[in-house]
Amino acid sequence: TNPIERLYNHEQDPFPHWKCAVLPCFAIALVNHIIMAMRLPNFLYYGMRWHIMEDLWTFSICLESIAIIPQLITLRKYRLVENLTGKFVFFLGMYRFLYILNWIYRSYHEPRYRHRYLVYTCGVIQTLLY
Repeated sequence: TNPIERLYNHEQDPFPHWKCAVLPCFAIALVNHIIMAMRLPNFLYYGMRWHIMEDLWTFSICLESIAIIPQLITLRKYRLVENLTGKFVFFLGMYRFLYILNWIYRSYHEPRYRHRYLVYTCGVIQTLLY
């Protein structure tokens, strides 16, 4: 077996990943796809045909925003937060906060900047989780 599999303890990770993370993010990506299809004529998206990669990208943005939840649940359950782990989570939150500032800056200084409100929402959710 894989060395990582031997170290992984399924009992310490009871989070229902498929039901509480993957399926909701897939549903959001599907709803976003339907909304964009209704908003944009002939499935055109900023002059290009809609592509499956847009849906996969939307799914990944949503999943990334909640990917820390299982780790936070495990940390809270076992109350074992090492110094390095705490700093890592703090700096992940700072990274996301600076990313939001980057979006604000770009929206004012780039004339053709395209606003993606779903990305903004997922970014804020991710920052608040940290």
